[in-house]
Amino acid sequence: MKSNQGRGTTSTVRYESPGGGVECCHPRCSATPQKRYEFPVPLCDRHIVQVLARSTEVVSEARRDHVVKNQKPLPLQKQAMLDRGFGQFSHEPIVYYLKFGDRVKIGTTTNLRKRLLDIPHDEVLAVEPGGVDIERRRHLQFARHRVNGEWFTCGDGLMLHIETLQRNATQTT
Repeated sequence: MKSNQGRGTTSTVRYESPGGGVECCHPRCSATPQKRYEFPVPLCDRHIVQVLARSTEVVSEARRDHVVKNQKPLPLQKQAMLDRGFGQFSHEPIVYYLKFGDRVKIGTTTNLRKRLLDIPHDEVLAVEPGGVDIERRRHLQFARHRVNGEWFTCGDGLMLHIETLQRNATQTT
């Protein structure tokens, strides 16, 4: 049986068994709720682990939705990284390939670390020496894969080029 205890804006949800004891609120589970961690709903050890594991996926999806909707990373995250000195180093111009979901961004920068704070991405796929001329050449080379601006689908030609860059990078290191 579900009952609400407490008054005001916050309440504790309790799930009571027919015998009157509190039980895990997960469907078809009558285990005793864990007491180690303060949690707003009563869950047993097994189900709190499942909920928390799934919550990291949900948070990641929510961050991605925010970035897609607003076209920029969460502001506090970026500022915290800048405060720690991330992105203070410049280098020769490079063309970078960033993967975000099922898209690849082809761009250029002289400060990749700082640029990574500004652009939503899941991973850096590859980099190659060069500035805007090489970037422009790559945009033309993979134009049939272009989605919008500097964003491209993961077409075979583009992915083959990225694999070649990755292979060359491992041979020179």
